[in-house]
Amino acid sequence: MKEASRNPLGVMTKLNIELPINTNEPIPSDIRMAIKELKNSKATGSDNVAAELLNADIPTTTDMLYPCLKRSGAKKNNSWLTGSSNC
Repeated sequence: MKEASRNPLGVMTKLNIELPINTNEPIPSDIRMAIKELKNSKATGSDNVAAELLNADIPTTTDMLYPCLKRSGAKKNNSWLTGSSNC
């Protein structure tokens, strides 16, 4: 692992390191797995959709989300990773 260089003030600078994060467009099994991993009884995100709602019918939720996530993944901006995608 590379060591970060320090500037005169001792602040760490950014490193150019590849992280093992898959940024390919999601496939239905990825979506199902992500839905199953959502924690119930937690605060909703900026979309105000509770995990319980998404977990109520995982196959239907997957079928509804997949076209949207596929389109946003095709844009190559990875907006689906941050939840900033508009369908």
